[in-house]
Amino acid sequence: MNRFTSTVLIGIQAATALKIVTLSDPHMMPQYDPYNGSNGFCWDDSGAEPLEYPAFFGQVGCDPPVELVRIMLDKFSTEHPDADVMLLTGDIVAHAVALEPPPKSPYSHASYGDVLGILANFANLLHEYFPNTVILPTQGNNDDKYHY
Repeated sequence: MNRFTSTVLIGIQAATALKIVTLSDPHMMPQYDPYNGSNGFCWDDSGAEPLEYPAFFGQVGCDPPVELVRIMLDKFSTEHPDADVMLLTGDIVAHAVALEPPPKSPYSHASYGDVLGILANFANLLHEYFPNTVILPTQGNNDDKYHY
């Protein structure tokens, strides 16, 4: 056995299995209003009928508020504290935040600044809950300046 082959075999013998987890489509929405109904994406000024009881942790027809995403990440990190790698498959940003490409009329709340802010906020949350995990992100159709 030559020197190169010995090095390779030692490397293979020392290798350990990686724990890989996947997180897909969180669609986090910091602008979520727990008092608004689900028509209008639950924006704080969507004009929807107010709810009889606030829905602090989300509702059907709305993207999840930050607090619900925190609960999900807390549970995920508790269940998988030893995750080595996370595949983050995009669509981090809520619906109707990215601009519609011209010539379509943009939704009244669309903002590239908000897209960047949500991405930064989510990155901070991932660092908080998975500080020792390598994150491999991909870009979803809601995570860019223009929705596609």
